[in-house]
Amino acid sequence: MNSTMPRSLLVIGPPGHLGASDIAAKLEAICSGQIPRRYRVLFDGDSAFRDADAERGITLFDSIRRAADAGLAGALLPTFASHRFASELATVSPVPVASLMDALVEHVTAVFPGVRRIGVLASAPVKALGLFERAFEGCGIEVIYPRARALDDLTVLIEELGVASSSTYRVSLHDRQRARRAHDDVVAQDAEVILVGSTVLSGVLQELKRSALAAGLPLIDSNQVYAAFAASRAFAPVARLFKVGVVGGIGPAATVSFLDKLVRATPATRDQDHLKVVVEQNPQIPDRTAHLLGAGADPTLALYATCRKLQDADADIIAIPCNTAHAFVKHIQPMLGIPIVHMLRETVDFIAKAYGNARRIGLLATSGTIAARVYHDEIERAMRQTLTPEAATQDEVMDAIYGPRGVKSGFRDPQGRARVEAAVRALAGRGAEVIILGCTELPLLVEQNLGYQVDGRIIPIVDPAQVLAQCCIAYSRAASSCRPGSEGRHQRPVELGLDEALHFG
Repeated sequence: MNSTMPRSLLVIGPPGHLGASDIAAKLEAICSGQIPRRYRVLFDGDSAFRDADAERGITLFDSIRRAADAGLAGALLPTFASHRFASELATVSPVPVASLMDALVEHVTAVFPGVRRIGVLASAPVKALGLFERAFEGCGIEVIYPRARALDDLTVLIEELGVASSSTYRVSLHDRQRARRAHDDVVAQDAEVILVGSTVLSGVLQELKRSALAAGLPLIDSNQVYAAFAASRAFAPVARLFKVGVVGGIGPAATVSFLDKLVRATPATRDQDHLKVVVEQNPQIPDRTAHLLGAGADPTLALYATCRKLQDADADIIAIPCNTAHAFVKHIQPMLGIPIVHMLRETVDFIAKAYGNARRIGLLATSGTIAARVYHDEIERAMRQTLTPEAATQDEVMDAIYGPRGVKSGFRDPQGRARVEAAVRALAGRGAEVIILGCTELPLLVEQNLGYQVDGRIIPIVDPAQVLAQCCIAYSRAASSCRPGSEGRHQRPVELGLDEALHFG
């Protein structure tokens, strides 16, 4: 979008709603007079908005979501009752929601600093919400409503105006009389200022202005105040919670295991402390090992398409809990706008920091991963040597993964565990000082164990998926210290120390 074009403010309708139409008209009048113009005014012509409790704010959210891509800076809610959802909307809306109550408090305290009693012309249901009492409780201002009979009459008037059409409704003498009685009742209770507490009372605003003038009291047009408040704001982008995107289904059980590790590695005392995660579970991605061994379809495009779906779902980073799939990351990452956390590189970096003296790194992985040398490259970059199983042992490892009773067939039996442990001992016997479980199915048979003993020696067994989980948390921590949209949002995570590694080991 052209950066010189004004951004938009959405007034949720639907069209014909007296309150929303009046807010939009007043907002347009203000914005059209701005030099340069700051905002355009949008009106949601497809909104299914209604004030019923059953709505729970859903139609408000849907209206905002539909317009979010139209250069939207903020949104205005059409009724006082809809503002009972304002705090909930603030946590899920893609754009800021202008608060009518904040607008009124700001206006009253600035224009009427000495006022202590405000007469509010609102319906009985809105009175019951306590919106005005909560808004003004810190200002030392008492809120006064019309008393029983006048309140009942005003409620009926507001309900009738709420379903009326701004293009066809004609205010009757009876309407004006009901509005005047409510006004006079709060005046009789010694109100110092009259506040119009319903957006649809714009239909009888002139009658209310005449009554206020006769009583010698100021009248606050809430719709005008709301429009002026929104038009003057420099709406900042909504602060989004960090979200991890997970390429799932390669394989399915390994995905579930990774998510479990991510949950267990997160310092949390309640549900809300955990990370937001979006998973694209796509088991139809062609087998990575088969392709690398020359016997299967290329999975690059399917992996890229899956990553793009995660990016489009507002993920901040992508986690791929599949070691072999990282052979294709070099083709995918340049085409994405968010980083793939490179599980293999992070694993080798973790080993280099935690076990600085270790020079021979044992690798248990699929034959495809070994043939692609993706771990070899990372290990050699860290100035270390890679040890892989001899042919017969590698066949046993592959059988534990792909065999008739392998993990990919849904089995986690003692025979599979025995095969993997035998491979660990064989690598240790050839001098491996640390061993990487370089296939995300292997930890389903033998878990990460940094204190694993072979013939009286400690040979740490490292699970890359567990390292990946901790890296995702580190990315989230780094992002939380940055403003939305800042360059630090996707910065590399903080370094993982040995204590943290042991914590999740």
